[in-house]
Amino acid sequence: MARNRPLRLGIALCVLMIAAHAVWVMCVSVGWAQPLMDFIFRLHFIDPPYHILRFDIITALELLSFTGLMGLFGGYLIGLVLDATRGED
Repeated sequence: MARNRPLRLGIALCVLMIAAHAVWVMCVSVGWAQPLMDFIFRLHFIDPPYHILRFDIITALELLSFTGLMGLFGGYLIGLVLDATRGED
């Protein structure tokens, strides 16, 4: 059986994390984030406690970079664990 490839898993999770957060960044940039958050909180019977800040490109890039790195490292570690638990076939 082929070994799991930790780097490939890391890259895949990195791309997934960046894509999900890019949607959030777009929602903030077009003004949809606050109504979305208010809706989600109200669905859970919670009075919305948070206010979305103005869009800032530097903050957006920091968010995408940080979540991408966390996805890369997390996916790589998961791949290493899966390889280690698979053992010799």
